[in-house]
Amino acid sequence: MSQVSANRVLGPMGDEVVFENDRVRIWELTLAPGADSNVHQHEHDYVLVILGGDRVAAVQEPDSESSLPQFLEAEV
Repeated sequence: MSQVSANRVLGPMGDEVVFENDRVRIWELTLAPGADSNVHQHEHDYVLVILGGDRVAAVQEPDSESSLPQFLEAEV
């Protein structure tokens, strides 16, 4: 798990939780073209399912310790 700065305010992963049980939590997130999601932290493994759009990009926070590249862009 990555550590973030103590003074950083983290937002929710998405707009709303649409399902949750003792093994999984499913968030829904809708982003307009060019919009950003909240800065958030993944504390568990996750799967990202994109239902529409043409491209997606992610920028890692400088202190994220993520195994992903600093900038990631992909076609949907």
